[in-house]
Amino acid sequence: MPKFDGEIRHYPQFKRDFQKHVIPTLHADDASYVLRSCLGKEPADTVKSVDDDIEEMWKRLDDKYGDPAKVADVIIDAIQRTRAIKEGEDKQLVEFIDALEDGCRDLKRLGLEAEITTTSSLQRIPSLCFIAKDKAKAENLKGTDVELSSTKVGGNNEKITSKRFMLTLVDQQGQEVKFEMYGIDKITSDIQSIDIDGVTGLFKNIPKEDIMRPTGVVDVLIGYEYADFHPQKEQSSGHLLLLENRFGR
Repeated sequence: MPKFDGEIRHYPQFKRDFQKHVIPTLHADDASYVLRSCLGKEPADTVKSVDDDIEEMWKRLDDKYGDPAKVADVIIDAIQRTRAIKEGEDKQLVEFIDALEDGCRDLKRLGLEAEITTTSSLQRIPSLCFIAKDKAKAENLKGTDVELSSTKVGGNNEKITSKRFMLTLVDQQGQEVKFEMYGIDKITSDIQSIDIDGVTGLFKNIPKEDIMRPTGVVDVLIGYEYADFHPQKEQSSGHLLLLENRFGR
């Protein structure tokens, strides 16, 4: 008998198995009872107030666990959470390949195999842009109240109250660019200062004054929705990269 414990990634397979292999063997009056017996505590709580209406039970389960976008997010997040694999870590590489293949297979079952190859889906959460609330206040930005929602592994929803701002930046050519930003308390740890005197000579034909290494608080994070503004590799020296975007090197 198939079981479902609330892991959102497993819901589509559970529903298919139950409807294909269990339902045909049951009398209609027994279907709701058998479905309940297959559910773990969390999904059972989702349908506990429903009597014996199997259609309503499926509707409630679908609402919580069956959104294809949520399932895709969970699958993709599991892939993205894989840490960087170093040379010689054969076991970790095999595990990553298995996770990738499992993810592609699960997405294909949902008819969402394109999700794994499209930038918009792979970067769904990172596509948002964020601004530190202190910076938004310092710039006197006027925001609109919003509520952000993210689905984590296991289907747990987290809601964050924030504000949406419009921030205007000026690139090196003097062009103004407007970004839609969401306020957040802190984006990441402060960037530590380093001495770049010994670094600048490693790159060819690049004046020292053209190379910038920001330090201190990170005020703004630009998401992949604005990928054109992300740094691109200009030169490399060993493990060092010289990056450039529309705002400088």
